[in-house]
Amino acid sequence: MQSQPAGGPGLPKKAYRVLLAATFGNALETFDGLMYGFLAVIVAQVFFPRTDQTASLLLTFGVFGIGFVIRPVGSIVLGFYGDYYGRRAALTLTIWLMVVGTAMIAFAPSYQTVGLFSPAIVIVARLLQGLGHSGEYGAAVALLTESAPPGKRAFFASFQMCSTWVGITLAGAVGYFGAKHLNSAQLVDWGWRVPFVIGLLLGPVGYYVRKYVDEPLNLELASSQSLGERFRDVFIVNLPQLLSTMGICSVGLSTYYLIFNYMPTFAVKELGLPLDAPFLCTIIAGVIITVFAPITGRLIDIRKSPYLLYSTSLVIIAGAVLPLFRWLVAQPSLINLLIVVVVLGVPLAVMNTLIVVLASRAFPQRSRAAGLGVSWNFASVLFGGFAPLLATYTISITGDKTSPAYYMIGTAVIALISAYYLHRIAVEHAPSDETGRSVKAPASVPISSN
Repeated sequence: MQSQPAGGPGLPKKAYRVLLAATFGNALETFDGLMYGFLAVIVAQVFFPRTDQTASLLLTFGVFGIGFVIRPVGSIVLGFYGDYYGRRAALTLTIWLMVVGTAMIAFAPSYQTVGLFSPAIVIVARLLQGLGHSGEYGAAVALLTESAPPGKRAFFASFQMCSTWVGITLAGAVGYFGAKHLNSAQLVDWGWRVPFVIGLLLGPVGYYVRKYVDEPLNLELASSQSLGERFRDVFIVNLPQLLSTMGICSVGLSTYYLIFNYMPTFAVKELGLPLDAPFLCTIIAGVIITVFAPITGRLIDIRKSPYLLYSTSLVIIAGAVLPLFRWLVAQPSLINLLIVVVVLGVPLAVMNTLIVVLASRAFPQRSRAAGLGVSWNFASVLFGGFAPLLATYTISITGDKTSPAYYMIGTAVIALISAYYLHRIAVEHAPSDETGRSVKAPASVPISSN
Protein backbone atom coordinates (compact mmCIF):
# COMPACT_ATOMS: atom_id res chain seq x y z
CA MET A 1 0.00 0.00 0.00
CA GLN A 2 1.29 3.45 -0.84
CA SER A 3 2.22 5.66 2.06
CA GLN A 4 -0.01 8.63 2.70
CA PRO A 5 1.05 12.07 3.81
CA ALA A 6 0.55 13.01 7.41
CA GLY A 7 -2.46 15.11 6.54
CA GLY A 8 -4.68 12.08 5.83
CA PRO A 9 -5.97 10.21 2.80
CA GLY A 10 -4.59 12.42 0.09
CA LEU A 11 -1.87 11.92 -2.47
CA PRO A 12 0.98 9.49 -1.76
CA LYS A 13 4.28 11.02 -0.68
CA LYS A 14 5.99 10.11 -3.94
CA ALA A 15 3.31 12.10 -5.81
CA TYR A 16 4.24 15.19 -3.83
CA ARG A 17 7.89 14.60 -4.71
CA VAL A 18 6.96 14.48 -8.39
CA LEU A 19 5.04 17.76 -8.12
CA LEU A 20 7.97 19.40 -6.34
CA ALA A 21 10.57 18.07 -8.78
CA ALA A 22 8.71 19.16 -11.91
CA THR A 23 7.40 22.48 -10.63
CA PHE A 24 10.48 23.70 -8.77
CA GLY A 25 12.74 23.28 -11.77
CA ASN A 26 10.25 24.80 -14.18
CA ALA A 27 9.69 27.80 -11.90
CA LEU A 28 13.45 28.31 -11.66
CA GLU A 29 13.96 28.09 -15.43
CA THR A 30 11.03 30.46 -16.04
CA PHE A 31 12.55 32.91 -13.57
CA ASP A 32 15.99 32.77 -15.19
CA GLY A 33 14.65 33.21 -18.71
CA LEU A 34 12.18 35.94 -17.80
CA MET A 35 14.64 38.18 -15.98
CA TYR A 36 16.52 38.87 -19.20
CA GLY A 37 13.35 40.22 -20.81
CA PHE A 38 12.34 42.11 -17.68
CA LEU A 39 15.70 43.87 -17.53
CA ALA A 40 16.03 44.46 -21.27
CA VAL A 41 16.27 48.25 -20.90
CA ILE A 42 19.21 47.87 -18.51
CA VAL A 43 20.82 44.94 -20.31
CA ALA A 44 20.83 47.05 -23.48
CA GLN A 45 22.95 49.69 -21.73
CA VAL A 46 25.42 47.15 -20.31
CA PHE A 47 26.01 44.87 -23.30
CA PHE A 48 24.70 46.74 -26.36
CA PRO A 49 25.37 50.46 -25.81
CA ARG A 50 24.39 52.59 -28.80
CA THR A 51 23.34 56.18 -29.29
CA ASP A 52 20.03 54.97 -30.77
CA GLN A 53 17.96 53.52 -27.92
CA THR A 54 15.62 51.63 -30.25
CA ALA A 55 18.56 49.99 -32.05
CA SER A 56 20.02 48.99 -28.69
CA LEU A 57 16.72 47.42 -27.64
CA LEU A 58 16.42 45.61 -30.96
CA LEU A 59 19.85 44.05 -30.40
CA THR A 60 18.90 43.09 -26.86
CA PHE A 61 15.65 41.42 -27.88
CA GLY A 62 17.41 39.86 -30.85
CA VAL A 63 19.78 38.10 -28.46
CA PHE A 64 16.77 37.18 -26.33
CA GLY A 65 15.32 35.52 -29.43
CA ILE A 66 18.58 33.67 -30.10
CA GLY A 67 17.81 31.54 -27.06
CA PHE A 68 14.81 30.28 -29.00
CA VAL A 69 16.72 29.46 -32.19
CA ILE A 70 18.41 26.51 -30.50
CA ARG A 71 15.14 25.21 -29.07
CA PRO A 72 13.95 23.15 -32.06
CA VAL A 73 17.22 21.22 -32.15
CA GLY A 74 17.32 20.97 -28.36
CA SER A 75 13.73 19.75 -28.19
CA ILE A 76 14.51 16.89 -30.57
CA VAL A 77 17.77 15.88 -28.88
CA LEU A 78 16.58 16.24 -25.29
CA GLY A 79 13.10 14.93 -26.12
CA PHE A 80 14.54 11.70 -27.52
CA TYR A 81 16.94 11.66 -24.56
CA GLY A 82 13.99 11.82 -22.16
CA ASP A 83 12.10 9.10 -24.03
CA TYR A 84 15.17 6.83 -23.98
CA TYR A 85 16.93 7.52 -20.65
CA GLY A 86 13.89 8.65 -18.68
CA ARG A 87 12.16 11.83 -17.54
CA ARG A 88 14.35 12.22 -14.46
CA ALA A 89 17.60 12.08 -16.43
CA ALA A 90 16.35 14.68 -18.93
CA LEU A 91 15.16 17.07 -16.21
CA THR A 92 18.45 16.77 -14.33
CA LEU A 93 20.38 17.66 -17.48
CA THR A 94 18.17 20.64 -18.35
CA ILE A 95 18.58 22.29 -14.97
CA TRP A 96 22.38 22.20 -15.21
CA LEU A 97 22.29 23.73 -18.69
CA MET A 98 20.20 26.58 -17.29
CA VAL A 99 22.57 27.03 -14.34
CA VAL A 100 25.62 27.36 -16.59
CA GLY A 101 23.87 29.82 -18.91
CA THR A 102 22.60 31.90 -16.01
CA ALA A 103 26.05 31.99 -14.41
CA MET A 104 27.58 33.31 -17.64
CA ILE A 105 25.09 36.19 -17.73
CA ALA A 106 25.41 36.92 -14.01
CA PHE A 107 29.20 37.35 -14.20
CA ALA A 108 29.63 38.60 -17.77
CA PRO A 109 31.82 41.72 -18.05
CA SER A 110 30.25 44.83 -19.57
CA TYR A 111 30.81 46.10 -23.11
CA GLN A 112 32.91 48.98 -21.74
CA THR A 113 35.25 46.46 -20.09
CA VAL A 114 35.92 43.88 -22.84
CA GLY A 115 34.17 45.24 -25.93
CA LEU A 116 32.56 42.76 -28.33
CA PHE A 117 33.58 39.83 -26.14
CA SER A 118 30.84 40.93 -23.72
CA PRO A 119 27.79 40.45 -25.99
CA ALA A 120 29.42 37.26 -27.31
CA ILE A 121 29.28 35.80 -23.78
CA VAL A 122 25.61 36.76 -23.50
CA ILE A 123 24.83 35.12 -26.84
CA VAL A 124 26.44 31.82 -25.77
CA ALA A 125 24.65 32.03 -22.42
CA ARG A 126 21.27 32.53 -24.10
CA LEU A 127 21.97 29.53 -26.35
CA LEU A 128 22.65 27.36 -23.28
CA GLN A 129 19.54 28.66 -21.53
CA GLY A 130 17.50 27.97 -24.64
CA LEU A 131 18.92 24.45 -24.91
CA GLY A 132 18.06 23.75 -21.28
CA HIS A 133 14.59 25.18 -21.57
CA SER A 134 13.94 23.19 -24.76
CA GLY A 135 14.07 19.91 -22.85
CA GLU A 136 12.15 21.13 -19.82
CA TYR A 137 8.60 21.28 -21.11
CA GLY A 138 8.26 17.82 -22.65
CA ALA A 139 10.03 15.94 -19.86
CA ALA A 140 8.23 17.84 -17.06
CA VAL A 141 4.75 17.36 -18.53
CA ALA A 142 5.48 13.70 -19.23
CA LEU A 143 6.71 13.19 -15.65
CA LEU A 144 3.64 14.90 -14.18
CA THR A 145 1.02 13.07 -16.26
CA GLU A 146 2.64 9.66 -16.05
CA SER A 147 3.16 9.85 -12.29
CA ALA A 148 -0.34 11.14 -11.50
CA PRO A 149 -2.85 8.99 -9.63
CA PRO A 150 -5.88 7.84 -11.66
CA GLY A 151 -8.41 10.60 -12.22
CA LYS A 152 -5.93 13.38 -11.47
CA ARG A 153 -3.80 13.54 -14.62
CA ALA A 154 -5.11 16.91 -15.79
CA PHE A 155 -4.73 18.26 -12.26
CA PHE A 156 -1.09 17.13 -12.17
CA ALA A 157 -0.43 18.45 -15.67
CA SER A 158 -1.78 21.84 -14.59
CA PHE A 159 1.13 22.25 -12.18
CA GLN A 160 3.46 22.74 -15.12
CA MET A 161 1.60 25.97 -15.88
CA CYS A 162 1.15 26.77 -12.19
CA SER A 163 4.91 26.59 -11.67
CA THR A 164 5.42 28.88 -14.66
CA TRP A 165 3.37 31.54 -12.92
CA VAL A 166 5.32 30.97 -9.69
CA GLY A 167 8.48 31.76 -11.67
CA ILE A 168 6.80 34.82 -13.20
CA THR A 169 5.70 36.08 -9.78
CA LEU A 170 9.16 35.55 -8.30
CA ALA A 171 10.77 37.35 -11.23
CA GLY A 172 8.30 40.21 -10.84
CA ALA A 173 9.00 40.46 -7.10
CA VAL A 174 12.77 40.59 -7.59
CA GLY A 175 12.42 43.09 -10.44
CA TYR A 176 10.07 45.28 -8.39
CA PHE A 177 12.41 45.33 -5.40
CA GLY A 178 15.35 46.34 -7.59
CA ALA A 179 13.40 49.03 -9.44
CA LYS A 180 11.96 50.40 -6.19
CA HIS A 181 15.06 50.47 -4.02
CA LEU A 182 17.93 51.00 -6.47
CA ASN A 183 18.56 54.05 -8.61
CA SER A 184 19.37 53.87 -12.32
CA ALA A 185 23.13 54.03 -11.79
CA GLN A 186 23.04 51.18 -9.25
CA LEU A 187 20.87 49.04 -11.50
CA VAL A 188 23.22 49.48 -14.45
CA ASP A 189 26.35 49.06 -12.32
CA TRP A 190 25.48 45.91 -10.34
CA GLY A 191 21.78 45.64 -9.47
CA TRP A 192 20.78 43.86 -12.68
CA ARG A 193 23.10 40.96 -11.78
CA VAL A 194 21.33 40.11 -8.51
CA PRO A 195 18.34 38.25 -10.05
CA PHE A 196 20.65 36.03 -12.08
CA VAL A 197 22.74 35.24 -8.99
CA ILE A 198 19.54 34.29 -7.13
CA GLY A 199 18.59 31.94 -9.95
CA LEU A 200 22.09 30.51 -9.91
CA LEU A 201 21.94 29.74 -6.17
CA LEU A 202 18.61 27.92 -6.54
CA GLY A 203 20.00 25.61 -9.23
CA PRO A 204 21.62 23.00 -6.95
CA VAL A 205 18.38 22.75 -4.94
CA GLY A 206 16.45 21.95 -8.10
CA TYR A 207 19.05 19.33 -9.06
CA TYR A 208 18.78 17.64 -5.66
CA VAL A 209 14.98 17.50 -5.79
CA ARG A 210 14.96 15.99 -9.28
CA LYS A 211 17.69 13.47 -8.66
CA TYR A 212 15.61 11.47 -6.16
CA VAL A 213 12.21 11.40 -7.87
CA ASP A 214 10.81 8.06 -9.08
CA GLU A 215 11.10 7.33 -12.80
CA PRO A 216 7.68 6.55 -14.39
CA LEU A 217 9.05 5.37 -17.75
CA ASN A 218 9.74 1.69 -18.43
CA LEU A 219 13.40 2.14 -19.39
CA GLU A 220 13.80 -1.41 -20.71
CA LEU A 221 10.91 -0.94 -23.12
CA ALA A 222 12.03 2.58 -24.02
CA SER A 223 15.55 1.47 -24.90
CA SER A 224 14.23 -1.14 -27.36
CA GLN A 225 13.09 1.51 -29.85
CA SER A 226 15.63 2.65 -32.45
CA LEU A 227 16.39 6.27 -33.29
CA GLY A 228 14.79 5.87 -36.72
CA GLU A 229 11.60 4.54 -35.14
CA ARG A 230 11.52 7.54 -32.80
CA PHE A 231 11.82 9.98 -35.69
CA ARG A 232 9.06 8.14 -37.54
CA ASP A 233 6.79 8.22 -34.49
CA VAL A 234 7.14 11.95 -33.91
CA PHE A 235 7.43 13.36 -37.42
CA ILE A 236 5.31 10.93 -39.49
CA VAL A 237 2.90 8.90 -37.38
CA ASN A 238 2.05 11.79 -35.06
CA LEU A 239 2.55 14.64 -37.55
CA PRO A 240 -1.12 15.81 -37.44
CA GLN A 241 -0.98 15.96 -33.64
CA LEU A 242 2.38 17.71 -33.81
CA LEU A 243 1.19 20.48 -36.15
CA SER A 244 -2.13 20.96 -34.36
CA THR A 245 -0.40 21.16 -30.97
CA MET A 246 2.01 23.76 -32.33
CA GLY A 247 -0.98 25.77 -33.49
CA ILE A 248 -2.85 25.72 -30.18
CA CYS A 249 0.33 26.90 -28.46
CA SER A 250 0.66 29.97 -30.71
CA VAL A 251 -1.63 32.46 -28.99
CA GLY A 252 -0.58 31.40 -25.51
CA LEU A 253 3.06 31.98 -26.38
CA SER A 254 2.55 35.30 -28.16
CA THR A 255 0.36 36.65 -25.34
CA TYR A 256 2.71 35.40 -22.65
CA TYR A 257 5.84 36.94 -24.14
CA LEU A 258 4.17 40.22 -25.06
CA ILE A 259 2.19 40.75 -21.86
CA PHE A 260 4.58 39.35 -19.27
CA ASN A 261 8.00 39.68 -20.90
CA TYR A 262 7.77 42.68 -23.19
CA MET A 263 5.38 44.67 -20.97
CA PRO A 264 8.05 46.14 -18.63
CA THR A 265 9.87 47.60 -21.65
CA PHE A 266 6.59 48.71 -23.26
CA ALA A 267 5.36 50.36 -20.06
CA VAL A 268 8.58 52.32 -19.54
CA LYS A 269 9.55 53.17 -23.12
CA GLU A 270 6.15 53.64 -24.79
CA LEU A 271 3.85 54.65 -21.93
CA GLY A 272 6.28 56.61 -19.79
CA LEU A 273 5.47 54.69 -16.59
CA PRO A 274 8.06 54.20 -13.81
CA LEU A 275 10.17 51.04 -13.98
CA ASP A 276 8.57 49.49 -10.89
CA ALA A 277 4.99 49.73 -12.27
CA PRO A 278 4.96 46.65 -14.55
CA PHE A 279 6.79 44.55 -11.95
CA LEU A 280 4.10 45.32 -9.37
CA CYS A 281 1.43 44.34 -11.90
CA THR A 282 3.23 41.07 -12.59
CA ILE A 283 3.38 40.19 -8.90
CA ILE A 284 -0.32 40.84 -8.29
CA ALA A 285 -1.48 39.19 -11.51
CA GLY A 286 0.86 36.23 -10.99
CA VAL A 287 -0.49 35.50 -7.51
CA ILE A 288 -4.09 35.63 -8.79
CA ILE A 289 -3.45 33.61 -11.94
CA THR A 290 -1.47 30.86 -10.20
CA VAL A 291 -4.72 29.76 -8.57
CA PHE A 292 -6.50 29.24 -11.89
CA ALA A 293 -4.14 26.57 -13.26
CA PRO A 294 -4.95 23.75 -10.78
CA ILE A 295 -8.65 24.72 -10.77
CA THR A 296 -8.71 24.34 -14.55
CA GLY A 297 -6.96 20.99 -14.35
CA ARG A 298 -9.45 19.74 -11.80
CA LEU A 299 -12.36 20.81 -14.00
CA ILE A 300 -10.99 18.67 -16.81
CA ASP A 301 -10.64 15.67 -14.47
CA ILE A 302 -14.34 15.89 -13.59
CA ARG A 303 -15.23 15.62 -17.29
CA LYS A 304 -15.65 19.23 -18.36
CA SER A 305 -14.86 19.78 -22.04
CA PRO A 306 -11.26 21.01 -22.50
CA TYR A 307 -12.02 22.23 -26.02
CA LEU A 308 -14.98 24.33 -24.88
CA LEU A 309 -12.96 25.95 -22.09
CA TYR A 310 -10.01 26.50 -24.42
CA SER A 311 -12.12 28.11 -27.15
CA THR A 312 -13.89 30.35 -24.64
CA SER A 313 -10.59 31.61 -23.22
CA LEU A 314 -9.26 32.11 -26.74
CA VAL A 315 -12.24 34.22 -27.81
CA ILE A 316 -11.96 36.37 -24.66
CA ILE A 317 -8.30 37.15 -25.36
CA ALA A 318 -8.83 37.82 -29.08
CA GLY A 319 -11.80 40.07 -28.43
CA ALA A 320 -10.35 42.01 -25.51
CA VAL A 321 -6.71 42.60 -26.42
CA LEU A 322 -7.09 45.45 -28.94
CA PRO A 323 -9.61 47.53 -26.94
CA LEU A 324 -7.48 47.05 -23.82
CA PHE A 325 -4.29 48.16 -25.60
CA ARG A 326 -6.02 51.21 -27.07
CA TRP A 327 -7.39 52.15 -23.67
CA LEU A 328 -4.00 51.69 -22.00
CA VAL A 329 -2.19 53.77 -24.62
CA ALA A 330 -4.80 56.53 -24.34
CA GLN A 331 -4.83 56.51 -20.52
CA PRO A 332 -1.51 55.10 -19.27
CA SER A 333 -1.44 54.55 -15.52
CA LEU A 334 -0.44 51.91 -13.01
CA ILE A 335 -4.01 50.88 -12.22
CA ASN A 336 -4.94 50.63 -15.90
CA LEU A 337 -1.85 48.54 -16.59
CA LEU A 338 -2.84 46.24 -13.74
CA ILE A 339 -6.35 45.84 -15.17
CA VAL A 340 -4.98 44.94 -18.62
CA VAL A 341 -2.56 42.36 -17.21
CA VAL A 342 -5.21 40.68 -15.03
CA VAL A 343 -8.00 40.72 -17.65
CA LEU A 344 -5.71 39.09 -20.23
CA GLY A 345 -3.84 36.98 -17.71
CA VAL A 346 -6.79 35.02 -16.31
CA PRO A 347 -7.98 33.53 -19.64
CA LEU A 348 -4.32 33.08 -20.60
CA ALA A 349 -3.72 30.98 -17.48
CA VAL A 350 -6.80 28.85 -18.20
CA MET A 351 -5.90 28.47 -21.87
CA ASN A 352 -2.24 27.59 -21.30
CA THR A 353 -3.23 25.00 -18.70
CA LEU A 354 -5.56 23.44 -21.24
CA ILE A 355 -2.75 23.43 -23.81
CA VAL A 356 -0.66 21.30 -21.42
CA VAL A 357 -3.56 18.90 -20.88
CA LEU A 358 -4.48 18.58 -24.56
CA ALA A 359 -0.86 18.25 -25.69
CA SER A 360 -0.04 15.55 -23.13
CA ARG A 361 -3.01 13.50 -24.38
CA ALA A 362 -2.00 13.85 -28.02
CA PHE A 363 1.13 11.65 -27.88
CA PRO A 364 1.71 8.06 -26.69
CA GLN A 365 4.13 7.57 -23.82
CA ARG A 366 6.96 6.16 -25.95
CA SER A 367 7.27 9.48 -27.83
CA ARG A 368 5.60 11.87 -25.40
CA ALA A 369 8.63 13.87 -24.23
CA ALA A 370 9.83 14.39 -27.80
CA GLY A 371 6.36 15.14 -29.18
CA LEU A 372 5.58 17.65 -26.44
CA GLY A 373 9.02 19.23 -26.59
CA VAL A 374 9.12 19.57 -30.38
CA SER A 375 5.62 21.04 -30.68
CA TRP A 376 6.10 23.51 -27.83
CA ASN A 377 9.59 24.64 -28.81
CA PHE A 378 8.93 24.98 -32.53
CA ALA A 379 5.90 27.07 -31.62
CA SER A 380 8.07 29.09 -29.22
CA VAL A 381 10.40 30.01 -32.06
CA LEU A 382 7.62 30.79 -34.52
CA PHE A 383 5.28 32.70 -32.22
CA GLY A 384 6.98 33.56 -28.92
CA GLY A 385 10.70 34.21 -28.77
CA PHE A 386 10.83 36.97 -31.35
CA ALA A 387 7.50 38.56 -30.35
CA PRO A 388 9.20 41.32 -28.27
CA LEU A 389 11.57 42.04 -31.17
CA LEU A 390 8.66 42.19 -33.62
CA ALA A 391 6.65 44.43 -31.29
CA THR A 392 9.56 46.85 -30.86
CA TYR A 393 10.18 46.95 -34.61
CA THR A 394 6.54 47.41 -35.69
CA ILE A 395 6.00 50.21 -33.18
CA SER A 396 9.16 51.95 -34.41
CA ILE A 397 8.17 51.86 -38.10
CA THR A 398 4.40 52.43 -37.74
CA GLY A 399 4.22 54.62 -34.66
CA ASP A 400 1.19 52.56 -33.58
CA LYS A 401 1.67 51.54 -29.96
CA THR A 402 -1.23 49.08 -30.18
CA SER A 403 0.41 47.00 -32.92
CA PRO A 404 1.35 44.13 -30.54
CA ALA A 405 -2.38 43.49 -30.12
CA TYR A 406 -2.77 42.67 -33.83
CA TYR A 407 -0.07 40.03 -33.55
CA MET A 408 -1.92 38.36 -30.68
CA ILE A 409 -5.20 38.41 -32.64
CA GLY A 410 -3.45 36.77 -35.60
CA THR A 411 -2.09 33.95 -33.44
CA ALA A 412 -5.56 33.54 -31.88
CA VAL A 413 -6.97 32.75 -35.33
CA ILE A 414 -4.23 30.15 -35.88
CA ALA A 415 -4.93 28.61 -32.47
CA LEU A 416 -8.68 28.39 -33.06
CA ILE A 417 -8.21 26.56 -36.38
CA SER A 418 -5.64 24.23 -34.79
CA ALA A 419 -7.93 23.43 -31.85
CA TYR A 420 -10.66 22.43 -34.29
CA TYR A 421 -8.35 20.03 -36.13
CA LEU A 422 -6.89 18.61 -32.91
CA HIS A 423 -10.43 17.91 -31.71
CA ARG A 424 -11.24 16.15 -35.00
CA ILE A 425 -8.10 14.03 -34.68
CA ALA A 426 -9.10 13.08 -31.11
CA VAL A 427 -12.58 12.02 -32.27
CA GLU A 428 -11.71 10.28 -35.54
CA HIS A 429 -8.42 8.53 -34.73
CA ALA A 430 -8.23 5.59 -32.38
CA PRO A 431 -5.61 5.96 -29.62
CA SER A 432 -2.46 3.87 -29.53
CA ASP A 433 -1.16 1.85 -26.61
CA GLU A 434 2.43 1.97 -25.38
CA THR A 435 3.66 -0.53 -27.99
CA GLY A 436 2.14 1.41 -30.87
CA ARG A 437 -0.73 -0.97 -31.66
CA SER A 438 -4.06 0.58 -32.60
CA VAL A 439 -6.63 0.38 -29.83
CA LYS A 440 -10.29 0.94 -30.60
CA ALA A 441 -11.93 3.36 -28.17
CA PRO A 442 -15.09 5.41 -27.92
CA ALA A 443 -15.03 8.71 -29.79
CA SER A 444 -15.02 10.69 -26.52
CA VAL A 445 -11.73 9.19 -25.38
CA PRO A 446 -8.64 11.40 -25.95
CA ILE A 447 -5.94 10.32 -28.37
CA SER A 448 -3.77 9.01 -25.57
CA SER A 449 -4.54 9.12 -21.88
CA ASN A 450 -1.57 7.02 -20.82
